[in-house]
Amino acid sequence: MSKKAKSSLQKHIAKQAGKRNNIRSNADKARRKRALESMVRELGYDTRYVHITDTQLSLRTTHPTGPMTERAVGIFSSSERGFGFVRVEGRTRDVFIPAGHTAGAISGDTVEVRFRTFTAMDEEKTEGRVERITQPLRTVIGTIAVYDDPTFARRRTVRRYTLIPDDRRIRITPHVDDLGGARIGDKVELTLHRTSGDLRGRVTRVYGPADERAGNYEAILDDCGIEVDFPPDVLQQADAAAARPIDWDKRVDYRTHTVFTIDGADAKDLDDALSVRRLPGGGFQLCVHIADVSYYVDEKTPLDRAAMRRGTSVYFTDRVVPMLPPVLSNGVCSLNEGEDRAVLTVRMTVAPDGEITRTEIFPAVIRSRLRGVYSEINDVLQQQSLSPFYQKYRPILRALSALCDLYQARKARSRARGAMELDSAEAVILVDKRGEPYDIRRRTRGLSEQIIEHCMLAAGEAVATYMTAHHAPCVYRTHERPPEAQMRELLPYLHGLGLDIRGIDAASVTQTQISRLLTQAEEKGLSVPVSYRVLRAMSKATYQPVLAPHFGLAAPVYCHFTAPIRRVADLAVHRLLRRVLMEDAPSARYASFAARASRAAAEAELRAQEAERRIDALYKALYMQRFIGEVFDATVTSVASFGLFCTLDNTCEGLIPIDSLGGVFLFDEPTLTLRSRDTRYRIGDRLRVRLEEVDVSGGRLRFCDADNAYVLPKATGGDPT
Repeated sequence: MSKKAKSSLQKHIAKQAGKRNNIRSNADKARRKRALESMVRELGYDTRYVHITDTQLSLRTTHPTGPMTERAVGIFSSSERGFGFVRVEGRTRDVFIPAGHTAGAISGDTVEVRFRTFTAMDEEKTEGRVERITQPLRTVIGTIAVYDDPTFARRRTVRRYTLIPDDRRIRITPHVDDLGGARIGDKVELTLHRTSGDLRGRVTRVYGPADERAGNYEAILDDCGIEVDFPPDVLQQADAAAARPIDWDKRVDYRTHTVFTIDGADAKDLDDALSVRRLPGGGFQLCVHIADVSYYVDEKTPLDRAAMRRGTSVYFTDRVVPMLPPVLSNGVCSLNEGEDRAVLTVRMTVAPDGEITRTEIFPAVIRSRLRGVYSEINDVLQQQSLSPFYQKYRPILRALSALCDLYQARKARSRARGAMELDSAEAVILVDKRGEPYDIRRRTRGLSEQIIEHCMLAAGEAVATYMTAHHAPCVYRTHERPPEAQMRELLPYLHGLGLDIRGIDAASVTQTQISRLLTQAEEKGLSVPVSYRVLRAMSKATYQPVLAPHFGLAAPVYCHFTAPIRRVADLAVHRLLRRVLMEDAPSARYASFAARASRAAAEAELRAQEAERRIDALYKALYMQRFIGEVFDATVTSVASFGLFCTLDNTCEGLIPIDSLGGVFLFDEPTLTLRSRDTRYRIGDRLRVRLEEVDVSGGRLRFCDADNAYVLPKATGGDPT
């Protein structure tokens, strides 16, 4: 065929395809209009008096059409609806990629993007397109499935294998060419090789059945990039560091002071201790003693690089993946009772009203007098001499009394400046000797937990203020003001719940205003759902080497300092204190280190949070599968166009799909409600839900409204809590 004939044929095909698309488009519009009319009638309105139109917005009509002159390379993350975002290092906001402009990228690909930046509703936004995939995703984790591929040429059906990715954002199911010993229903790792329009791979690791705990556990660790084992050279260096003697001549001897630790009963890495005394005039001297990990972890060594790479310890239901080898984290750096330990001490003078008026930081040696446990101290504070633990804590009763008064002063000061107190539903998952969950309870925080939290917050604020005043580089913990667009969505919803939003401007909301709304929600019994919704509207706290305030704490400056055993950000702050302020090293030399540590800490935090969330979801699914068909009390915690997310009283969350609600529902996005003619669902509603399905592999539960559903009741039962 000649080039001219070929070109003519292609134009004809394109023209015919365009006509077919127009026909389909008009048919789709008609179907959508009929569906809208049906929903309007369901709500009780006469469609003769309601104007119904189908308006389709495009990027061209809603966004500026200027040239895309900016370029960057970053990690692509897609959504189930086709669009995606590219996370670019150094940018605070991700680049939005509309559907149809992803160049076939899947979540995890490193891509080159071309984009533009513009302002909409007084907020900076981005829009771009993927130019090319520079580093494709190499492996993906999921479950082996099978399907029948009809091969018409041979008039027979061929059985083929595919992978259902755990990451729902990967919307393509790869073909499996080599099972590598895996069976249908196994959780596996697939090494990918990509061709034009095709995604294929071979199994390189088999974790085990996708409906069992062990295989899912290890798959989640691998998928989230959690390193479990330490290389031999790191372990060897840790052993040598642990044998290093304390440098007594450079430290203040605090062993004669009443120093003690307060932690959970199962904690093994005790990195913070306290001592406190009252001052004449009603003030306090509070000393927060933190394990001097920087003394044992030398710079630019395999041990240091391992800590930077891991970034944080990761805490799961039945195990801990430590940032540092156990010989350090549970050994010489753990402030164990009765043992001499090297620490960095923050000595704060606190006024009667809770203001920190003076801060001193110095190396010291302590010997903990007592290993306190939260639950035991809570009992002592509540029952006093009637507590069975009274005699154990008698040596520190005076210190506990001072800490209670100090806590009340700090809490009042924190509330006065508008620090937010969100009510989160954390779970305590109890497992048996085999590692299987047998109970799930909601975590409660007693007085001792709150005392320790406020003491650690005081230390972080004092250290950040001290380093800023001395012009030393620092890894700051920062939190931006909520984006205006998020607040514009949040405020109507809160108003719909009956909260008073008068005088609140979405563009300049303050901590005090949000705290007032949270107090109102608590008084109305809406504390958990409102806290959940407010948290979703907030910017995410992160780490930066540049001074910036912490909105949530209403603090002008703040850093993480009190957990160097388990967070690289805290370890970095210790090193900066030691090198720059105690050993007079040039600040400029460590500015780049602060930037690297900030990036490592932020990335590690995201990995750890994702892994911890998924492991918790796995255990909750394993626990709840025994209750399929039973009915429970639940609270609506989120509403979307596709259904309701409900949380049981034991913190297990699941979805009620919209098609199971028994009627035609409209989603009202500003107020986050689903409405039909007779029924309305909104955040905070209490429902009776039936557990219909449990997906162990994905850690997902599916409910139905037991009082208003299409599905027939399977059983009735009690609450698993």
